[in-house]
Amino acid sequence: MRLPIYYCLLARACHKAGQPEEGLEALEQALAASIQNNERWWDAEIHRLRGELMWAQGADPVDIEATFRCALEISQSQMARSLELRAATGLASLWQTHSRTLEAKQLLSQVYHGFKEGFDTPDLRTAQALIAEL
Repeated sequence: MRLPIYYCLLARACHKAGQPEEGLEALEQALAASIQNNERWWDAEIHRLRGELMWAQGADPVDIEATFRCALEISQSQMARSLELRAATGLASLWQTHSRTLEAKQLLSQVYHGFKEGFDTPDLRTAQALIAEL
């Protein structure tokens, strides 16, 4: 039970340690556990982290974007606002590095302005800083 979140924590640690390949392996296990145990509530974060690790590996930006978009779609379908914000922040960051700042700002602003409280949380502070930078 709850294996997907633990695999995601391992993937984050691998990312911080500069071991994206190991992190991606942990995320494959997270997704498998999610499917096997029908614990789909963390799937958006699995895909978002996958995008971050692919980016760290220097993967094709088209593939990274598709992964972030998948995370965004899952979070929206589940009405998981915090996970949607994380996915939108990842996608906006990617777009920023590819000179798509207007699209990035529009996407992230739309998600960010849907929040009514919690503006001191790390995710919302990160999104706000990125919007200001864009």
